[in-house]
Amino acid sequence: MNRSPTNQKASKKIENIKSFSTIASLCIGIVAIGIQPVQAEGSRNLYPASSPGTAYRANLEWRTEQTGNLITRRTLLKVYAQAGEYILLGSSAVGVTRTSNNVTTTGDIYVYNPNLVTGQVGSETFPSIPSFQCTSQAGRGKINSRTEELAGPKSINGTGNTSGYTACYYQAPSTGIYDVVIFGPAGFNASGDGGVTAEINLTSSTNFDSSQGSSVAAWDVTVRSSTSVL
Repeated sequence: MNRSPTNQKASKKIENIKSFSTIASLCIGIVAIGIQPVQAEGSRNLYPASSPGTAYRANLEWRTEQTGNLITRRTLLKVYAQAGEYILLGSSAVGVTRTSNNVTTTGDIYVYNPNLVTGQVGSETFPSIPSFQCTSQAGRGKINSRTEELAGPKSINGTGNTSGYTACYYQAPSTGIYDVVIFGPAGFNASGDGGVTAEINLTSSTNFDSSQGSSVAAWDVTVRSSTSVL
């Protein structure tokens, strides 16, 4: 099934050109129009290989502070999937731990089934337990380099797009719009700035370690129809 993703609405706040949080949710719209591989979006679409080397990268944010005492500084992604399709996910922070004040947290990706996330945009309420979390699949979900970011995910069975990253994946139990939360090593309830290099080419190793804090340097959300399709 041919799917062409569209950023429908993304009101964004840029902090020092380095941190990126949505005032409205970032929607990944997927429209069915024929038969071909499914596509989706991520940081590789915001910062493609053609990006100037002098440009700056804005990390994705997920933190508890608010802007104007109204909008929480976090980016909630929404993706449409049909029942039985696979949502492939990855980030530069999945599985990366961080210890602060004797508390250890881990970067992860949460998926919530349709209609479980409630409330107004910018102040949503989330269930205590996600429908899926990426770290439940050991060895999956970590984007380890700029090369993997640009390549996107391998096929789930590993036979296709072998230069890509190994995605974690969730098979959609029903047709609808899923909420996706991608957060850094500082955890789901993080506060404070993340360590952001702003490097387009992700040259520094700190783009992939605990230095990311409440932010994420590279991320991807892809919908595919099977474990082998690209």
